[in-house]
Amino acid sequence: PDGRFLEVNPTLCRMLGYTADELLAADFQSITHPDDLAADVALVADCLAGRRDGYRLDKRYVCKDGRTVWATLSVG
Repeated sequence: PDGRFLEVNPTLCRMLGYTADELLAADFQSITHPDDLAADVALVADCLAGRRDGYRLDKRYVCKDGRTVWATLSVG
């Protein structure tokens, strides 16, 4: 519920330039582009409240080196 990662996969690590340990110490809010954060947080809240089972969202992530990358997030 607090947005922390329980597991991360190697593809996400490569895509964003973080190690697995770095991502496990972070939360999704800290690597989400600020312009995409409100929509992502609202969708998570809907899932946690039982209003939806999951969602797909095209969003930007902020890489370790500061670059921004687009990805499609699928949550269930």
